[in-house]
Amino acid sequence: MKRWIGIIIIIVILASFSVCEEILVHKTTKTLHHTSYHIEKLIKENKANINCEIVRKEFKNIDDYWDKTEQLLCYIVNYEKIKPINEALHKLDGAISENDFSVAIENVETLQNYSENLKYIMGASLTNFL
Repeated sequence: MKRWIGIIIIIVILASFSVCEEILVHKTTKTLHHTSYHIEKLIKENKANINCEIVRKEFKNIDDYWDKTEQLLCYIVNYEKIKPINEALHKLDGAISENDFSVAIENVETLQNYSENLKYIMGASLTNFL
């Protein structure tokens, strides 16, 4: 009887970790997705000078948010799956600094695509549960 209680407790703990992982991944990708659309809007509104304060501030917000959550995601997700987001953010920072509209839009769209699709790749699965 004690073994069954132990097994049930272990299964409940594993299930809770899996649910926490799913919540973190969903929240992170959703925030990243919405913020990337907001940055795209700001870049298009300031097409002549995308290196303005409002675009830099919004980019800094998304970059800081990603730095914080990436540390947690690295413990539960293979780094290769989130590496494209790091690359897109790095290239976007360079494009904003250089005031390159086309490269900035390209990287924002890349960021949107990855943030939209990664929730399916990084979500909880039976493998993670076991």
